Amino acid sequence: MGSCEAGGCNAIEAGVAPLACYTCRKFHAWADAPHADLLENLLEEVDQLKVSGHEAVAETKTSTIVAISDLLERIRQDQEKIDG
Repeated sequence: MGSCEAGGCNAIEAGVAPLACYTCRKFHAWADAPHADLLENLLEEVDQLKVSGHEAVAETKTSTIVAISDLLERIRQDQEKIDG
C-alpha cells in the first residue's frame, strides 16, 4: 500500500497495517496500490458494524475512510496532470 519514512513503526507487528498507516503523516502511499478496494472493504465493514448495533466502533473508522478518500482524490488529480 505504501511505505513509512519513520522506520521502526510497529503497525505491521501490531496487526493494524495498512489501515493505521493512512492516517499517519509519515506514510507514503503508492499510487498503484489497491486503495479503492481497501476503502470499499472498509465501508462494507462499517455498514456491518452499524447493522449489528456497533455504531461507536463504526465511528472509529471515519478518519481512515476520510484519509483513503482524500488520497484517492490526490492520486486522481495527479493522474489528470500527467494525462493533460
